[in-house]
Amino acid sequence: MDGLVGDKCSGIEIGERLAFYGMSANLVMYLTHVLHEGTAVSAKNVNNWIGTTFLAPLLGAFLADAYWGRFWTIFIFSTVYLVVRNAASSIGIMLERS
Repeated sequence: MDGLVGDKCSGIEIGERLAFYGMSANLVMYLTHVLHEGTAVSAKNVNNWIGTTFLAPLLGAFLADAYWGRFWTIFIFSTVYLVVRNAASSIGIMLERS
């Protein structure tokens, strides 16, 4: 039974890695072609995004272990995510209408 669980987890990890690096490559193309950023600026922005995605779990782990606990950390960061996502989509809708 353990081999089956390990195979599923490794398949999920492979899918996650493919999505992450595929998004990185597409993000460079989007920044250069759609937003008309220079190649150097778009590469810098993508590298900042990659660095943030690698360091953010360390911040969450520190806060969970030292202060809030596992479930409060998940709750707080999920709430922040929902607020920022909804604010960004609301701003986008308002800008689209004007």
